[in-house]
Amino acid sequence: MTFHHTLGRKNTTIGTALKALFLTCGTMIYVGPLQDTAIAQDKNASGLVLEDIIVTARKREESLQDTPIAITALSGMELERLRVSDITDIAAYAPNVDISFSPNGAGGGGNSQITIRGVGQTDFLITTDPAVGVYLDGVYFARSTGGVLDVVGLSQVEVLRGPQGTLFGRNTIGGAISLTSTRPSDTVSGYGEITLGSLHRIDVSGGFDLPLIKDKLLSNFVFLSKNADGYSKRLITGEDLGNQNSVSARATFLYTPASNIEIFVATDYSRAREHAAASTSIGKFNGGAGLVGLYNFAVDVPSFLGTAAITNPDTGNIYTTNATGPNRNDSDVWGLSATVSWEIRDNLTFKSITAYRGQHVIFGRDGDNSPLTIRETNNDGDQTQFSQEIQFLGAALEGRLNWVSGLFYFNEKAKDFNKVRLVKGLYGALEALPSTLACRNPATAPPPCLANPFFLSGIVPGGPNNVANNALDLEFDTLSRITNKSYAAFFHGTYDISEKLSVTAGARYTHDAKDFYTFQKRINSGAIIIDAKSRGSFNAFSPKLGIEFRPNDDLMTYASYSRGFKAGGFNGRPLDTKELTTFNPEKLDAYEVGFKVDLLGKRLRTNISAFYNKYKDIQLTAIVQAPDGSLVVTVDNAAAGKIKGVEAEFQAVIASNFDLFGAVSYLDTQYTDIGNATTITKNGIFVKSPKWTANVVARYTAQLKDWGQMVFQGQWSYKDKVFNDVQNSPEISQGAYSIFNASISLEPQGDIWRLTLFGKNLFNQAYIVNGVTGGPFGMAEAVVGRPREWGVALKANF
Repeated sequence: MTFHHTLGRKNTTIGTALKALFLTCGTMIYVGPLQDTAIAQDKNASGLVLEDIIVTARKREESLQDTPIAITALSGMELERLRVSDITDIAAYAPNVDISFSPNGAGGGGNSQITIRGVGQTDFLITTDPAVGVYLDGVYFARSTGGVLDVVGLSQVEVLRGPQGTLFGRNTIGGAISLTSTRPSDTVSGYGEITLGSLHRIDVSGGFDLPLIKDKLLSNFVFLSKNADGYSKRLITGEDLGNQNSVSARATFLYTPASNIEIFVATDYSRAREHAAASTSIGKFNGGAGLVGLYNFAVDVPSFLGTAAITNPDTGNIYTTNATGPNRNDSDVWGLSATVSWEIRDNLTFKSITAYRGQHVIFGRDGDNSPLTIRETNNDGDQTQFSQEIQFLGAALEGRLNWVSGLFYFNEKAKDFNKVRLVKGLYGALEALPSTLACRNPATAPPPCLANPFFLSGIVPGGPNNVANNALDLEFDTLSRITNKSYAAFFHGTYDISEKLSVTAGARYTHDAKDFYTFQKRINSGAIIIDAKSRGSFNAFSPKLGIEFRPNDDLMTYASYSRGFKAGGFNGRPLDTKELTTFNPEKLDAYEVGFKVDLLGKRLRTNISAFYNKYKDIQLTAIVQAPDGSLVVTVDNAAAGKIKGVEAEFQAVIASNFDLFGAVSYLDTQYTDIGNATTITKNGIFVKSPKWTANVVARYTAQLKDWGQMVFQGQWSYKDKVFNDVQNSPEISQGAYSIFNASISLEPQGDIWRLTLFGKNLFNQAYIVNGVTGGPFGMAEAVVGRPREWGVALKANF
């Protein structure tokens, strides 16, 4: 279909332009970090300058320009200006970052999949961990389910690229995303906002600061309600997909019992009752695929069963589907944390972060997108976690040594009940046959006999009570439980050799212990597939070394080596005891050089980083068909690879009322060893790893004399071709594409209210954000991104 070819086509013109832009920016040093574009008046210079941005990437407050890490920082005001709704929107403004939803096409629109510099995780099961850590006020989110967090009540978002194994720990092999809550104010104030838009959008948000005890106890409360119709439709049932129906609320409290003690308490809750992610059938239908071919051949014989044959489910439009099966995406996510900071004496601070989090998620989807039950799943999961981190932060040697050390404990319990319904009716059709489906003379047999692996294996199904039929009873229920415990100790320090030269060293030791139990039962035959336990224990050492050179106040250069790791785990989809395997942690050694510079009297800011990573023990999932017709699922440390790239970010004050910022990045991924992996080749490209990405934001403010101002904003983001599975399946790949957003805001003096008209994806670009290949099912499934949307928002402050 022409539309599919358009989706997969690479935009070589834009790609060539990006290369030229990147080389030009690198030569002219016309690039810098994307962050809050607020402008401050420098009393010691004529003209406007860019503000310093304070980050906490190294567990202490410091200027972003002095931090030797590749970081993109977005303030709360910038998040509002850019109309960032949830964390998936952040990827458009950070180089070499991909944040999508519904990995493995699971139907869970609230399930996140985050990839940084080519390192991520394609699965959502409780047996596999994310590769990018998400932290809220220093508290780690262990699961990708429920991970598409609404952006509400945040003062800043920091995206740290590259492994953060020393200070953040496990599962930050790709990087970390740190979310910081807005701290309560000592004055009574607040806001309310309503947004109306396309797809019957009605969003309502608000918040207020309320001092409870003067100079002692402050509080802040925020909430957000999001409601919109889905942007995809089921033609047969009339239901929609990809709708929004959620509520999020946060409350924070700041208690200061003494001048040197501060207690920060944060609690959050989010609730979603939505339909499944917008998915559809895509690519060419393969009627001769293993399970499809056998099904059609078998059900055609016992015609008295009245079973329909599997046909092409494609509607010809990615925003429609013939699905009739599960359509649910529900989640309840909550958390409570307390951070105690005690300044014991000058240059010595104690910090404790205690947190409890939990979630209950239910999501299901019709993966075949047809009226038949060919590939449908339902997941019902619960998870709770407790974490305790203790930090000591200090300075020594007359302030030349700044250090942080600490201990970390983490305890997680999770369970998942998974209903899988694959090729419903096949088992009954085989049992109803009078005899086996044997091809006595393969040389003259009809095509189904020759093409189908079941016949070539010599294990032939069909006929009453044939044990070979059991392997093709692919309707089963799975109950899984896991307990994770993690312990860590870490140290990180920076020593100033001179005013211009510093060295950094750090290390973290982590011990993980995991216990896993799984039970699977076939629905039709009643056969128990597996009832077993497994245990795994893993240790990891994560060092970091670096050197920083500051020839003047406006320039900092650095070089570093760091190691990150992603925890080991278990094959969460075993179909027999042999497949209940344990896999080891992934490891990544990262080498990075970069510089950060302010130019033209701090009206131009530049960040450039170049990196080379050696990636080992890559965890790969493979689903293949065994000779007896059954599906075999394996997860192994099956590959190694190398990753290299360059990232450049810029921010510039063109005039007092015009600023410009953006980024461009290049990424090259390559497998160096594929071991026994059967789903990849050495020429393969890593998942979610576009070669080129870029973004530019332009903002112009027009003064309306003494009345106020109008703010005009335009944003362009570009992503090169992306593969959505390790096999690099072309049918679910996404060709290069661009997204354009724009907004106009009317703002009177005094910041009393703001009226904003905005549009997203203005040119209605159709694109895929995730997908699952067809394999033995003969049909591929694609999760599609949001089409063009518009809205108007009115915000009032008090």
